[in-house]
Amino acid sequence: MGVILSVNYLTKREDLGNLRNQLWQSEENVKQAEKQFEQIREKFLQTESELSKVINSRKWRLIIKLVTVFSSVFPHGSLRRKILRMGYKGTGKILSRNKKQ
Repeated sequence: MGVILSVNYLTKREDLGNLRNQLWQSEENVKQAEKQFEQIREKFLQTESELSKVINSRKWRLIIKLVTVFSSVFPHGSLRRKILRMGYKGTGKILSRNKKQ
C-alpha cells in the first residue's frame, strides 16, 4: 500500500510540475500578447492623430473645395469631361514623344 501511495504521490507531483510549466508558459504568452497589443494601440493612436491633422489642415480643405468645383464644372459623364480627358491624353502623348527624342 505504501508503494502505491508513493507512486501516486510522484505522479501527482509530476502532473503538478507539468501544470506549473503550462501556467508559466501561458503567463508568458499573455505578457507577449499584451506587449503586442500596446504596440498596435500606440501605432493606431499615432495614425489617428496624423489623419486628424491632415483632415483639419488648410491644404486638405482646399483640395476638397477644388474637387467640388471641378466636379461641378466637369460633371461625371458630361461631354466637357470627355473633351478634357482627351486633352489630357493628347498632352501626355506629346510629352512622351518629346522625352523619347
